[in-house]
Amino acid sequence: MGAASKTPRIRLRPFSGESMDDYATVLEGSEMGRLVMSAPDWQEAVTEGLSSPYRLAYLVYLSDSGEIAGRCDARGIGNDRWELGIDLLETGRRKGLEAETLSTLMDTLMLERGQHAFLMRIAPDQAASIRLARSLGGYPAGISRSPLITDKEREATFEKTHAWFADKVDPALAEEFGVEPKSLITHVLIFNIDWDGVCEKDERVTEAPGQ
Repeated sequence: MGAASKTPRIRLRPFSGESMDDYATVLEGSEMGRLVMSAPDWQEAVTEGLSSPYRLAYLVYLSDSGEIAGRCDARGIGNDRWELGIDLLETGRRKGLEAETLSTLMDTLMLERGQHAFLMRIAPDQAASIRLARSLGGYPAGISRSPLITDKEREATFEKTHAWFADKVDPALAEEFGVEPKSLITHVLIFNIDWDGVCEKDERVTEAPGQ
């Protein structure tokens, strides 16, 4: 699972209405985020979604400068396993901050909520995210229908129009998950993580809102 940083490079801060400007900065950094912001009432919708009792959302800040670096969250609160999500700005990518962020998030949820069981859903062509899940101790736990596929009819259509994608899937990866490559045209990979924690409570780098 890796070791906790003795000089943490990031800090997490729970999302609040006061942090909407920073959250908007993160949204502007991705195509999907910009699509969210195109809606006239996007701030209200975001606040409602992030305030759900089934979701815990955090903003990620660089420790040295205090600059916003991204966001992360846990969804499915109340389920046996909570689903992890992360979206870092370009300036924070490919520096190992993804692993440090999710380690800090899981440490926080373990210490404050007693939660040890997590999962990540990853598209089969996202090699960097797959490496991230493995670096956190993630192991194959099956597949689930892609959120882009809303019903069986769309699944069948998508399989036909994107049949070429099966040729791009690593056969070894499909075999590891016990499925045919074509199954991954319409499904994502599930990695389970059983987290034991990597830092003591006094080393935690999660802040209360407003700190």
